[in-house]
Amino acid sequence: MTTTLKALESFEKTEPLAVELLSRAWSNTRITHAYIFSSQDNKEALNFAKAFSKLLLCESRTATDNCRSCRVFDTGQHTDFRVWTPEVEKSKFIKLEQIHELVENTQIKPITSKHKVLVLDQAQQMRVEGSNALLKTLEEPSSFTTIILIV
Repeated sequence: MTTTLKALESFEKTEPLAVELLSRAWSNTRITHAYIFSSQDNKEALNFAKAFSKLLLCESRTATDNCRSCRVFDTGQHTDFRVWTPEVEKSKFIKLEQIHELVENTQIKPITSKHKVLVLDQAQQMRVEGSNALLKTLEEPSSFTTIILIV
């Protein structure tokens, strides 16, 4: 059993296997280019994705709020982190334009960190066109981007 990363500790009771797998990958520096977080509680999954993202962007690799990246992340203004969600007021689906924007962001190098994290919340709300547009990016990822899909 690996040591639980502080950023993910609050999820250890509800998502012990996910925390264990991500902690092990982090310890072995085997972070992949994409993850799918699945949960009955969308808000909980999004919070888990944010905690993991903060860890990926942390300069000290601890996400304990001691570095500039963590402090900026906590303000919601980190330049190398972005979340896309369906526009519920207009439609329950993720728009194709949002997917195109996400794909374009995978090609732009990080500004303040060594890494970039892009989160697609409620990914199950993509239409077929959006899924197809995202597929090539998932198959041929950039070396500096991690995409997290929440379903």
